[in-house]
Amino acid sequence: MKKLLIVSGVILTLLCIVFAAGCISEESPGSIVIMNSDGSTVTLNQTAERIVLLNSNAGEILYLLGDADKVVGISQSIANNAEQVKMYPNATVVGAWNEPDVEYLISLNADLVIGYATSKPKNAEVLASAGIPIVYIDCTKPNTMTQDIVEIGKISGNTEKAQQIAEYYNEVITEVESRVAPISATSSVYAESYTAYWGQGTDTGMGQLITIAGGSNIMNDAGSKKISDEWVVSSSPEIIVKLVNNMNDPKAAYDKSYQGPGSIRSLGSRMTRSGF
Repeated sequence: MKKLLIVSGVILTLLCIVFAAGCISEESPGSIVIMNSDGSTVTLNQTAERIVLLNSNAGEILYLLGDADKVVGISQSIANNAEQVKMYPNATVVGAWNEPDVEYLISLNADLVIGYATSKPKNAEVLASAGIPIVYIDCTKPNTMTQDIVEIGKISGNTEKAQQIAEYYNEVITEVESRVAPISATSSVYAESYTAYWGQGTDTGMGQLITIAGGSNIMNDAGSKKISDEWVVSSSPEIIVKLVNNMNDPKAAYDKSYQGPGSIRSLGSRMTRSGF
């Protein structure tokens, strides 16, 4: 009877250890936990060798890491950008950035998809049900940029170089802040994305950079939204920041965006090319 109790105790102890281990973590050895820009996490079984990009900003970090050859799929918007598309020689177009072709993604045998945390694909649930992991890393906002760079490095397995790039980014931001700090005067700024009159609010990447650079964003609300040309003109910004696809012909890009009576161009504001 005593031996039976001892054996039962050993078995019970072993079972407790097994169940406790399971409760502590469901991750398999060697798994990689990726933190999305919104604070949520995704667990990967291994580093990615076949990546689909819906987010051009995250793609630029992959390019800096020397891992652009791992990109097998890109969104149509990336393909439309003459400068960006050249960075991904092994990639084919998978559809729109906000609604990629799931069947085609499956045929590419992609390890994962990188999208925007601030604007997730409309068919994200379909992608998930197809067993294709999605990570949401913006690489657009200064307040998450350092962590975003580190996470991209974890995805590609290039953690050391990613850490170096993140540290350099912090050094540049710190330098800008230190130089701007003694300046009391501020300039009013209107920031616009690739789409005409799509203004960028205070918490967007462009909005945060305006604050860091000592400017005053004429859009006081959060997020990005369509605004009218009349509102921009009435706000009389001193500086206009506009995203463009390429700078092969800056004057043509300027004229295309701002021309005609009553347009923003009539303000005579200083146009500044942005690389945000």
